[in-house]
Amino acid sequence: MRLAASTLLAALGAGALAGCLAHGDPPAEATFRIGGTFTEGATQAEMEKLGAEARRLGGDMALLESFPVQFRASGMEDAACEEFRAFAEAQPYVDVLGECLDEAA
Repeated sequence: MRLAASTLLAALGAGALAGCLAHGDPPAEATFRIGGTFTEGATQAEMEKLGAEARRLGGDMALLESFPVQFRASGMEDAACEEFRAFAEAQPYVDVLGECLDEAA
């Protein structure tokens, strides 16, 4: 009888797993990215301030080696990206700023 019970449990487990695989995981929330360029006179502290704002909004920011320094903030939901964009646009040390783009696109 033990063998039959374990076989039944294995079959039920396989059926449940097959059901999970057939339905798939729910889609992840769309994330957005935005890029821009700092002014030539931007300081390290100013760059860090912008990065802190990206992290506060649930994203991250990378600096790209260039002159002037460019940045890319990513991993934010749409509303958070737009909030980051408004914040960055108001900073005198941000020279060029792009639009929020869906990272999946």
